[in-house]
Amino acid sequence: MPSARLALLGFLLVLGCVSTEGEPPLEYACNDLVVIGRVRTLTETALDDPSDILRRSVWGLEIRIKRVIHGADARAVVPAVGVSHASIRGDADMMIVLSPTAYGGGYEVRTLNVMDVRPRLASHCTATSDGPT
Repeated sequence: MPSARLALLGFLLVLGCVSTEGEPPLEYACNDLVVIGRVRTLTETALDDPSDILRRSVWGLEIRIKRVIHGADARAVVPAVGVSHASIRGDADMMIVLSPTAYGGGYEVRTLNVMDVRPRLASHCTATSDGPT
C-alpha cells in the first residue's frame, strides 16, 4: 500500500508541474520592446464594426515596466494601445511584446501573457513586426 501512495504522490507532483515546453514561443521583432510589467487601462473606444461578433475595443493603456527583456526604453512607464474584446487585467505581472508606433513615442501591444507560467521567447527576433497578434 505505501508504494501505491508514493505512486499517487509522484503522479500528483508531475501533474502539478506546469510547463510551457509544448507552447509555441513568443515571437518578437528586432525593433520591438519586450518587457515584464503591469497594464493600466486608461480609455476604451468601441470599434464600430457590425461584423465583429467579439465586439472589440481599442484600449488606451499605460505599461508600467518592471524589467526589460529585449529592446531599450529608459522610461518606467510607456503609453500603448491594444485591441481586444475585454479590458486587460492590471493585477498581474505580464510578459508584453510592444511594437513602436509611428506617433508620439508610444507602442502597440502585439501580445501579452500572464507571468503565472513564464512564457518562452523565440530564440531570436524577426526582422520586422507583422502587427498585432
